Amino acid sequence: MKYTTIIEDSEYKKDNNCCTVVASAVAFDKPFHVMHKIYKDNGRVNKRGLGGAKAIKMVEKLADRYNLEVKHFMPRMYNLRGKSMTANNCTNYLDAKYNYVLFTARHAIGISNNKVEDFTRGKRHKIQYIMQISKPVEAVSITVENPLQRAKELLKLI
Repeated sequence: MKYTTIIEDSEYKKDNNCCTVVASAVAFDKPFHVMHKIYKDNGRVNKRGLGGAKAIKMVEKLADRYNLEVKHFMPRMYNLRGKSMTANNCTNYLDAKYNYVLFTARHAIGISNNKVEDFTRGKRHKIQYIMQISKPVEAVSITVENPLQRAKELLKLI
């Protein structure tokens, strides 16, 4: 889900302090109103943000709900060469194969397709915690050929 689409959602316009909901909508690629309802059903009050521990638990619940894997990282686990990971440079360090929910001191940021989908894009908000979310695997249909049928067709050719 793109940030430009989210800010047009009527539920978004009625709320504020909903950065975790926005980050989850981006990382899980779900419409904002769907995420908003899930967060509301789990105790989030409109116009009130979530604390860090509650936000992390909520992202883990969402991963379980959508059958996705979540891995937890600290920025120091990346080779930053003495620099800080920020909303401006985080995509230089993160694996583009995954979506992310990143946490700063008082904000959550969603990353999808190696792009920061948030108003903090290009800013120096220092990343303090990283949640890597596996992308859903698309189902692949495999047709198993009937070996007897294939043998009969081959015999007809002889």
